[in-house]
Amino acid sequence: MASTSETGHAKNIANLKALNEVNTGFGASYAPSNAPLVTFRKLYWDTALAWSDMVLHTLRHIAGVDKILFGTGFPYLRKNIAVRSKINVTDSIQLSGEEVKQVFVSNALELFPRFKSIYIEN
Repeated sequence: MASTSETGHAKNIANLKALNEVNTGFGASYAPSNAPLVTFRKLYWDTALAWSDMVLHTLRHIAGVDKILFGTGFPYLRKNIAVRSKINVTDSIQLSGEEVKQVFVSNALELFPRFKSIYIEN
């Protein structure tokens, strides 16, 4: 018998897949006018524990790539999970090379402009 957390996780994945299908159906012209989604688009979202292609796809289409920041939850997560999150975001089919750079660097520098003076590009 599956544990409650496994059952809940499966339901969350199923709900996220359903939401993703709805979002994809709206296409590029999707521009919600109701308050919850307008608020959703004003917030910044990090990738800590949320780096799957499905989550990135949903964030990309609802919030916009300019509102996604790389995050790992480290040191609260094990190092190998934090490293895996970086690999998954880098290799995601949901983000172009330029969008990956936005998630890892550009968006944070826009949100925290004081760090622009000390950022050294590789």
